[in-house]
Amino acid sequence: MSEDMSTANVEVAVAYLQSIENRVSEEELARFFAPDVVLEQFFNRLVPKTVQSTLADVLRESAQGKKSVSHQKYEVHNRVASGDWEALQVKWEGILAIPVAGLAAGSAMRAWFAMFLQHEGRNHSPGKLRLLRSVVSLTQDDHGHEVWS
Repeated sequence: MSEDMSTANVEVAVAYLQSIENRVSEEELARFFAPDVVLEQFFNRLVPKTVQSTLADVLRESAQGKKSVSHQKYEVHNRVASGDWEALQVKWEGILAIPVAGLAAGSAMRAWFAMFLQHEGRNHSPGKLRLLRSVVSLTQDDHGHEVWS
């Protein structure tokens, strides 16, 4: 796959994160995914065991997430791509709509995480997301204190 295709796939991933920020509908979010997508989240204090989700799970969790977080922002700090694969280092910040992990509603929660993504190959056009793995490394509250990891 060409370098241009790898760049286009990274742009798809960044557009996906922007869509989450913009609180798009689940139908709009679904356009980023292959029908057989697998989202794998590795355990942390909010996700106590590694979870593999299907497209239906991802869309349901998106709707639930909108009830928990009133606003969120993703900043991609580093990215590397090779063919259908890419890795992103992302800083996330969310404003809680409900109490979470000892933080009050209205508090900010921040996290650094890595996303590893695989796109389906598509005749020289950017592919939909087929596999996402995310690993949260550090989460902080408004005062810079670690909340969970």
